[in-house]
Amino acid sequence: MEIYLLRHGTTAWNKELKLQGSTDIELDEEGIRLAKETGEALEGVHFDACYSSPLKRAVDTAKYVLDGRSLPIVEDYRLSEVNFGDWEGRDCSKTSTEIPPHATDRFFDLTKEPISTPNGENVQQVLDRTNSFFKEIVNDPENENKRILLSMHGASGRALMHAVWQDNNFWHGSVPPNCSITIIQIKNKQVVSVKKDCVFYGEEVHDYYGAKK
Repeated sequence: MEIYLLRHGTTAWNKELKLQGSTDIELDEEGIRLAKETGEALEGVHFDACYSSPLKRAVDTAKYVLDGRSLPIVEDYRLSEVNFGDWEGRDCSKTSTEIPPHATDRFFDLTKEPISTPNGENVQQVLDRTNSFFKEIVNDPENENKRILLSMHGASGRALMHAVWQDNNFWHGSVPPNCSITIIQIKNKQVVSVKKDCVFYGEEVHDYYGAKK
């Protein structure tokens, strides 16, 4: 089995450094372009199945990547982004005054008791639902020789990868770039290879959370 874990394309809120979470923000023009370029680069890659978060930015990214193919996109709520509750739409830059100091760092700290956002989720809830999905597809014998595309988000994608990495380092270096793909190869229900945050479009990539890729 091979899993291509895709992060959605860019949105206006990505660039404005706002927490999106479960808010259903659409792709912007650049996000559409990156998804299309990714799809063109993967034109020769065969996918047997595609699952997506039900949020528009993830579903539409999958549609652009799979353009011209007859493959259905199956939506699954377990792939959705973290629900940040009352924090959604707030500035999440490092100098933000709209979120309690160090709250986002603490939120994703897997070495401490999880904290929940007001009227939202905590990271353990996201780990539980993404892990449930991951185990389900890995343990299905019909998927053994399939290549599967998952269209997800920055945090929920890293949460799903926790089932692979099994450590307390949630981000593993950074938020994955928009339209990047992490490739997981699985044999006999065991992960044998991971290629992290591969980019399939031909320009310098910037992470809108501050780091240049």
